[in-house]
Amino acid sequence: MAHRFKNVDIAAVTLDNVNEVLPESLFLQLEFFLPPEGSFDDSCLQRYLTILKQYEEEDENSHMTLANRLRLAFQEPTPATICGKFPQAELPLKRRLRCVAEYLIRSGELDKVKDENGKLVNLVEVSSPLENPHIIQSSFISNISVFLNYVNGIITVPAGTELNYDFDGDGVNDGYKIVISYIYRISNKPGDDTTLSSGRVTIHYQRGIYATDQFDTTQVYPLNCTLYVGLDGHLTSKQPTENHPGYPHPNQRQGQTRY
Repeated sequence: MAHRFKNVDIAAVTLDNVNEVLPESLFLQLEFFLPPEGSFDDSCLQRYLTILKQYEEEDENSHMTLANRLRLAFQEPTPATICGKFPQAELPLKRRLRCVAEYLIRSGELDKVKDENGKLVNLVEVSSPLENPHIIQSSFISNISVFLNYVNGIITVPAGTELNYDFDGDGVNDGYKIVISYIYRISNKPGDDTTLSSGRVTIHYQRGIYATDQFDTTQVYPLNCTLYVGLDGHLTSKQPTENHPGYPHPNQRQGQTRY
């Protein structure tokens, strides 16, 4: 399909002449992005055409275009995914191959990938961050199966998951609409356990006000007294040994020690 770009001066292509200077198959492929339905201006149009042309240019390392690599990989009529066809590929290459696959689908060379039941599925895994990290694992609910990193709040839809939403309104699902519910912890909020979701220790390097319920309840804690880490790991106002270092200025309220 590289011949479609032959004798095409991309820098001279504009919204005014695009339907005249481009081959019909190429124009139909990007017509969706043109005004009034689309939002392309001249610079977006030229940048998009440049990217498409690069898909059809030979890579000096593999001596094959990205588009031809996909044409060769998916020449069999059986359903498959990019992850399955290119298991050793790095994630950036998989994402680039997915873009090329969409290009080939729009040009009519490839069909949308279907599973054994004939349902449309994604070619590669898709990731997106949630609004809040530090998620409590038992609280997370999703309408589709996803992988969740409970610490940083990133969800990943595995490759091969059925598409469930039609973004462009053409009657064919082409993406995901994910409805989720979860409870999260707010980092550095006094009285909140920021280690609950991860189960790891938090180390504070700077000064601040910290609250804990891990202290010796048999001792009293006058304002501005010195705190020590006891032999049992709990904070205490009693110095365990003569050379034990201390930390000043605690106060006690609502069953917690603040320092």
